Amino acid sequence: MENLIPAFCLMVGLHQCALESTVMKLGDDRFAIREQNHRLLEKQLNVCWKEFLIKRLKEDRNDAEINRRLDCVIEKLDSLVTDYGKYPWIDALPKNYPNRQKVIDEYLKKTGWMPAKDYPQYRCATYLWLKDLKRQGCWTSSLKEVQKSMIPNELYWIKNRKYPD
Repeated sequence: MENLIPAFCLMVGLHQCALESTVMKLGDDRFAIREQNHRLLEKQLNVCWKEFLIKRLKEDRNDAEINRRLDCVIEKLDSLVTDYGKYPWIDALPKNYPNRQKVIDEYLKKTGWMPAKDYPQYRCATYLWLKDLKRQGCWTSSLKEVQKSMIPNELYWIKNRKYPD
């Protein structure tokens, strides 16, 4: 384990160095260059350690345009919605999730949920729960994994009108 930390830091540092020229071009005088590098940066930051990279890339930047574009990239990457395109229902949490029923009840209550089949509120409850976890310091990548574990349960419900056992 001791050897993994320096190796991880080296990978992050190398990746950061490779991104520096792209980041600097975010402040180019030509709009087309800024736009092209903005899109390139979004693709290049598609790595599991992006949260470390973004913080490092934002340090000591005095250029307002670069900071604004980095903020836009961060906002897009921070979006908790997975490829599924929407938040899964909160009751689609895996059955073995710790305090599952307490989480479901607490966050449905926060939405003002009334006993009815109001599934948009189930999605809103999931959103509120994930946002709270994010504020508590959970990584975006781990929150997306939780969502991905919920999606098959929701799809199973839609097809069979019950959750898998």
